[in-house]
Amino acid sequence: MNPEPMKTPEVCPKHGQAWTPEDDELLISLYPDNTAAIVAARLGRTVATIYRRIVILREEYRMPPQKDHFTDEQKAFIRDNCHAMTYQQVADHLGKSKKNVERVARIMGVSYYKTGNLHPNTIYPDSDVLRVRALRDKGMLFREIARILDVSVSVAVWMYYKRKTKADTIAKRQSQ
Repeated sequence: MNPEPMKTPEVCPKHGQAWTPEDDELLISLYPDNTAAIVAARLGRTVATIYRRIVILREEYRMPPQKDHFTDEQKAFIRDNCHAMTYQQVADHLGKSKKNVERVARIMGVSYYKTGNLHPNTIYPDSDVLRVRALRDKGMLFREIARILDVSVSVAVWMYYKRKTKADTIAKRQSQ
């Protein structure tokens, strides 16, 4: 009592349509410039079927990657505005999604990490941090610095040792 197998390898199901070499060539030529939905309508197949066939063709190294959706000018804009703008602001300016801008920035090695006055939630300005550093370097105690700036001693210590300024971030990026 051995049942017959459900599928026969290398044979297309009766309700399906086998892929011909002509279909593959048409898919390879259309997909880099069109969406899967457009290609599916042209070939008379479902979008899911197109995606499955693309996976197979990429495994065989027959399918080229889709076109790059960011121009060189857009990539330069992403790189040039990493200090001043957020991902969302860049995405709105370029007319792209935030997720795509993040992906391209990560691939390019651009960091949108903000410190100092560049950070939108900055409480203590860079001028206070530089003042704390200058006073401490002159030998003043944190207690005296805190009294001058009207902050707690722990905040003065934090500003001296931990708080990064805008210049620190820019210097770090230029050294990389």
